[in-house]
Amino acid sequence: MKIALSCSGSDLNAEVVKDCHLAPYFLIVDSDTMNYEVVDHRQNVRGQDEEMQLADLLASYKPSLLLTGRCSDKAIRAFKRAGIHVLTGITGSVRAALNKYLSPVCAPRKKL
Repeated sequence: MKIALSCSGSDLNAEVVKDCHLAPYFLIVDSDTMNYEVVDHRQNVRGQDEEMQLADLLASYKPSLLLTGRCSDKAIRAFKRAGIHVLTGITGSVRAALNKYLSPVCAPRKKL
C-alpha cells in the first residue's frame, strides 16, 4: 500500500507537519518496501482551489492513505473524491508515524 505523509523534510526522519496544506514536502511511502518518493510542495499554490490541486497532485502518486496532523473538512472531501483516505492527529517523525500505523495494534486500519 502507498501511504502519503505531510512532512517538513525530504526523508523518513522529517517531522509530520501539523497542517497538510502547509507542508513543504510529502513523502509517498510503499509500506511493503519502505521505499519512498518525495513530492516537493514548497511552491504550493494558495487560493480558492488549493485543496483540489493538492488532492490531484497527491492522487497522481496513487496513495491509498494520507497521514497528517490536521486537515480541513474541505480538503478531506477533496482527498476522498480523489480516492485518498485521511488519518489526522499524526505527530512525530515520518518513520515513527509509519511504524505506529503499520504496527499489529493498528492492523485493522490496513484494510482501507
